[in-house]
Amino acid sequence: GDFSAPECYPCSAGYYGNRSGLTNSSCDGACKRGHFCPKGTAEPLPCAPGFYMPVIGAASAESCLPCSPGTSQSTAGADRPCDECPPGTFADQLNATSCTDCPAGRFCPNAGTVQPLDCAAGQYQNLTGQAACVQCPAGEFQPERGQTSCDLCAAGGYCEVTDDC
Repeated sequence: GDFSAPECYPCSAGYYGNRSGLTNSSCDGACKRGHFCPKGTAEPLPCAPGFYMPVIGAASAESCLPCSPGTSQSTAGADRPCDECPPGTFADQLNATSCTDCPAGRFCPNAGTVQPLDCAAGQYQNLTGQAACVQCPAGEFQPERGQTSCDLCAAGGYCEVTDDC
């Protein structure tokens, strides 16, 4: 007969075993939230920054969920949905690890902004990371959208506050 010792089997995918002498395929238990456990995992592996895993038992990195546009996650091993970008910032793609400041000439009015908006004609924004644009001051105008300054009304002309001159 065959008197060889029984084999030692790897823990199932989605489970981990960080102790020796385990006796079943679920080992120490299901992979914890924010992590994934390929077959044979001793220590759960964290989902990468820009991803999260809200449930137990993830079997691969592909199981980790990407942050949706307008959100970001800077740390590995997140178990909750990603954080909304604060007003003045945006994230325009999946799995962002940080939010980007709104560029000058544009604004990001709400939490969770996906795409910056152009300042309207008659307004400007010369700073980055802003949630609103500024009205051109009296005597200045801006006929274009998305601008970083207003133009002074030339000699021989005038601007009413609401006009584009």
